[in-house]
Amino acid sequence: MRCTNGRTLLLVGDSPRIEKLAQILAKRNGFEISVVRSDYEAGAEVTRSEPDTVIIDMESSSDPLGLCRWVGDSAKGVRLVVIGDEDQEKTALAAGADAYVSGKSPAGLRKRIAALLA
Repeated sequence: MRCTNGRTLLLVGDSPRIEKLAQILAKRNGFEISVVRSDYEAGAEVTRSEPDTVIIDMESSSDPLGLCRWVGDSAKGVRLVVIGDEDQEKTALAAGADAYVSGKSPAGLRKRIAALLA
């Protein structure tokens, strides 16, 4: 199901940061948000709902780089954003991420992600 503004996001991870980020993005930006906790669920949801953007939390995905490569190969046109520590940026971008956002604060992440998606 797509939001009226056509912006659908899939967040991948099982951390409290992902849950809070989903709440903040939904309230303030009007995105249609889905949250999945595992890479397996992410693959199924990407195939089923064809989101505009997939956001992967490096800390709470079992194989974030493998998931990056799979999304890049399997879901053409999907924007891939990875959240993690600053030292993981080059690796994530090499695995196919379109953008990388570092930070711990959900509110700070929301601002950076909203700017990327604007």
